[in-house]
Amino acid sequence: MTRPALLGRRTSGAVAGGSLAALAIGSLAGLGPLAAPPRAGASSSSPAAAISVGLASSTSSGSGAYVEVPMGHLGSAVDTFWELFHRSSPSAHWSLVTPPGVADNGGLVSSGAGHGLVVGFETSQSLAFSPLARSTDGGTRWSGGVLPGPLAGVPDALASSAGGQMMALLGDGGTTLDASGGSLLSWSTVVHRSKLATSAAGSRCGVLRLTAVGVTQSGTRLVGAACSHPGVVGLLESTGSGWRLEPVTLASSAAGSPVEVLRLQDGQTGTSALVASLGSTTRLLVLDQRAGARAWSVSASLSVPKSWRVASAGTLGDGREFALVASGSRQRLEVLGAHGWRSEPAPPSGTATIASAPAGGLDALVVSGGQLTDARLAAGSSAWRTVQRVAVSIPYGSSG
Repeated sequence: MTRPALLGRRTSGAVAGGSLAALAIGSLAGLGPLAAPPRAGASSSSPAAAISVGLASSTSSGSGAYVEVPMGHLGSAVDTFWELFHRSSPSAHWSLVTPPGVADNGGLVSSGAGHGLVVGFETSQSLAFSPLARSTDGGTRWSGGVLPGPLAGVPDALASSAGGQMMALLGDGGTTLDASGGSLLSWSTVVHRSKLATSAAGSRCGVLRLTAVGVTQSGTRLVGAACSHPGVVGLLESTGSGWRLEPVTLASSAAGSPVEVLRLQDGQTGTSALVASLGSTTRLLVLDQRAGARAWSVSASLSVPKSWRVASAGTLGDGREFALVASGSRQRLEVLGAHGWRSEPAPPSGTATIASAPAGGLDALVVSGGQLTDARLAAGSSAWRTVQRVAVSIPYGSSG
């Protein structure tokens, strides 16, 4: 097995990061001092999520954009390999930059701040804790680290700020919230879910699960939750002496149903949160807090049939928000801009996530086996056209 700390330069001839998946599976003793075992209670049963949210995502940072997508045989856990791609600008091409040396069958989550990116590996098979990798040069070189337990299976289980602060949500349903001052190897527990749930702020929410973490550029720690109390948005801020429930007022159409935070992202202009009001129809809303402000603005709601899932969602590099919702093979792409939600032409079948394109356009990252296709929708166009294809060598059978 390869130690996460030994992650290094990725050469142009390297195959997918998943090709080394087997190296991080097996005896944890092979990792030496980095093989921190899962903390007692780091994973526990919790109420099932009321809405499914996929891990496939796009992230913008000072060094460009990144996307993490599943590739291979997606119906087989051991033959699904998650890959990370980087693009230096909307007009550039995507390059494969998956951190080598760690099993990635369970999925990837990432957080970009300043000019760096931190990637966390979800657990799978015999990998019972989550390694980390960080790059400050667009994925050319990686340094490694490790968390003291398994990452929660949500897109925003990791958060980082330009000042170096990091947070991680560990365990099923967000059992613990851990923090680091910048080291990928030194983490301490901030709060357990059970303690947060019984705090004054948590009691007002009726915390069921912790679903996302965030660190604002000023260093404020935020946690997203699924609440049992109708109309309460589970955005909790660490005040140093305790926790504060952010004051958010929803429209009457969403205020009578339980609310769950799905995404929590911080950018140069402020912090945004995608939340779902879970009534007879799911309503998606985006909350936005401008940098330095206290109040949260609330977008118009987007109605989604109850049986549909959120395949991918997030903030585009130009400040817009997107939600790729799906039912079976059917997909809808909705984009939130200055004038509310807009339905875009249906993206190509197999679209995993969305990224910004030049001049207000959109890129759909389409996966089929070992091929990633970038299909572009120019602003004002009704047709997607292929602008790039990337072939990835998938090592089928290497994780069995």
